[in-house]
Order: sequence, then structure tokens, then C-alpha cells
Amino acid sequence: MVQLANALQKRGARVDLVPGSATGAYLDRVDEGVRLVDLGQARVSRAVLPLARYLRRARPKALLATMNHANVAAVLATTLARTRNQLVLREANCVGGQLDDARSWRTHAAIRSIRFAYRRANRVVGVSRDVAADLVEVLGVSESSVEVIYNPVDFPLLEEQAAHPLAPVVGMTGSERLIVSVGRLAEHKDHLTLLRAMPTVLAAHPDVHLLIMGEGEMRPALEAEISRLGLESHVSLPGFLDNPFPFVARAEVMAHPSRREGLPNSLIQSIALGTPVVAVDGPGVAEALEGSGLGTLVGVGDAEGLGRAISGVLSAPASADRVVPTAWRDRFTLDGIVDRYAEALGL
Repeated sequence: MVQLANALQKRGARVDLVPGSATGAYLDRVDEGVRLVDLGQARVSRAVLPLARYLRRARPKALLATMNHANVAAVLATTLARTRNQLVLREANCVGGQLDDARSWRTHAAIRSIRFAYRRANRVVGVSRDVAADLVEVLGVSESSVEVIYNPVDFPLLEEQAAHPLAPVVGMTGSERLIVSVGRLAEHKDHLTLLRAMPTVLAAHPDVHLLIMGEGEMRPALEAEISRLGLESHVSLPGFLDNPFPFVARAEVMAHPSRREGLPNSLIQSIALGTPVVAVDGPGVAEALEGSGLGTLVGVGDAEGLGRAISGVLSAPASADRVVPTAWRDRFTLDGIVDRYAEALGL
């Protein structure tokens, strides 16, 4: 969203970035020409009225919202404000997967509210073909109002960030063969399966180290599993890193065990840097790897299969240049993606 805001502003649009609460790791990446409008609400549900007031005051030509709970708030705020702005909602995950994981009436109620809201948008963007199909089949969104627009990658910036020195990480000497995984420490990211794959990997490659970059509520469970498996000297959890890309570029494997995704940015960024990927075959994953020649897919929750696949990549001769096909890169270029969003927004 920051990349889109910056790019649209550079093309001459007046752009407001309107978070519920202006906090987080990416604030310093917002260009000076983009106006930051802080609604001052930590909870999205409390941002509906402030957003409606903003819409009545600013009268924007278009509103782009993202993440399903924020999308519902955007629809409610637009209805309350009675403005005529083009309303575009971006969905990054398969909601059907959330239903599969649902354990409470609140989740089912939330899905019903999402279904109600999405049908009232002018356009709904799915970040992959799997997400677009889910929007139509699970949420009943009209197929004519859904389109697939990938997440953009600023390739020059990514390569510049990857060239930075490695940050120090407790438990690593810097000489290990490196496996990386990037993602929030959440249950559906399934880092537990990745940890359970490590004994298989270490049996063939005892000199490897796994670096899981991210933070979240599963940290205690992951730390307990690391201890149970005796992996303390082979796994590090450094938390959220503002720039993980030097590690991704140096790694021999990017491991992606997540059960539920839309279009995994970390996989696209890894491939762009020439790092081979071993991933669970979830929504959007095969699509992200398509045409790259750098991906291996395994089944959901298959720790043994994941371990064998990672070992296979580690045993293969390393490519000298790690160059990915131009046709693959062209699918994710920033300019092309901004063109698609500008059209969807009526700009």
C-alpha cells in the first residue's frame, strides 16, 4: 500500500494514506508528497465514524482499502458519508481458508459481514487467481467486479536492500549454510511443521542454520518445540527485521510452510533475489512460483516431505548466477501494477 501510494503520487495524483492508527515499521517509507491522515483509532471498528467524517470532508475521487476487516469498515464509512467515491477493496487471502480454521461464532459472523460488504464495492481486487476464485465462490462477489492484480515489487529497491550487511543474530556465527523463513509467527503460518522438518535436514546437512524472521503469538510454542527437538544451536528467532533481504539473498533455501496465503510476498521477493524456494502448496503459491524455475512444492503439514525437499535443494549444485526469467519478473513490476490499480480506481 505504501508503494502504491508513493507511485500514484509521483504520477501526479493527490494521495492521502489513511490508517486507523499511524504506527508501524513502514511509516518512514511514506514519501513526503503523500499526506498521512491518522484516524487515531487502534481498533478498525472504531475507525468507521472518523473515516466517514474524513470522506465527507476530503471528497476523494476513489478509496482503496485492504484487509477484510478494514474493507468492511470502508464500506460502512462510505455508506454513512453518502459520498460517490469509487470504492475498490483489495483482498489478500482466501476467506474460505479462514472459514476452514473457524472455531467461533465471531469468525462466522465476520465472514457474513465481509460477504455483505464486498458485494457493495465497485471493484474487488484479488491478489491471485486463487483469491479471485474464492471471492466469487465463497463470498458470492460478482465475477464481473473481480480482477486479479498482483502485489508490486520494486526490484531495484529490493536489490539495494539485499546488498546491505547482515545484521548480527544471536546464535549465528555467519559461516553456516542458511535456510530462511519470513512471516508472522501465527498458527496458520505453520512454522511448527518447519521445525519438525529440521531433524531430516540436519541428518544430511548438519552445518545448516534456520532463521525464522517474524514476530507473533506463536513464539512461546515455537521456542518450546525448538527445545523439545534439541534445535537450539540450529534455529534462531530474531523477531521482525526491518530489512530481512540480506539474509534472503545469502540463503540457500527459502522455506515457506504456511497453510493459508493469497500471494506470498516473501516467495516473490526470494525468487527475485535468486533464492530457491521450498513451499507448502497453498493458495497463490504455485502461481507465485510459476515460470521462475526456482520452486519446489510439498503437501500441507508434511514435515518429512518438507525436510526431504529442503535437503534436495541443499544437495543440488548451486547456480552460479541465480538469474530468474524476465517474463517472470514482468508479472510483478511496479509500473505495470500501478497501471492496473490506477485503472481500477478510475484515475
